[in-house]
Amino acid sequence: MKILSIDFGVKKIGLAISDPAEKIAFPLEVIENQVFEKSDFVWLSLAQIIRQEEIAKIVVGLPVYQKNKDKPEIYNQVLKFIAELKNHFPKIAIDTQDELLSSQTAQNLTKQKNRHDLAAMVILEDYLEKAKTKY
Repeated sequence: MKILSIDFGVKKIGLAISDPAEKIAFPLEVIENQVFEKSDFVWLSLAQIIRQEEIAKIVVGLPVYQKNKDKPEIYNQVLKFIAELKNHFPKIAIDTQDELLSSQTAQNLTKQKNRHDLAAMVILEDYLEKAKTKY
């Protein structure tokens, strides 16, 4: 089965996908973030991908924050998004992965800013690597 990775951004949502063996991550696409508007675009897009790609798990990049400081607003937005994911896709396992430096790493790969699909790929690569070390 495959894993779908999500890099949640205020304006855009980056998506990446694993191979069926869950060894390699590939950038998939970027969709407009309309999650907190009264639009089903994101949910319909994700449902189509989940169905077509036979997604078994979703991994969402979770922003880190310093423990002695307030959580940034994006952190709370990601938590809200994850709750909505669970409501829309209750049969899909959902996990999180620290997204520290994922956008910067994606930018270093292509020298382009705002490659949310590549940031999602970096998040998924980190998740797959962490899963390998567990065994």
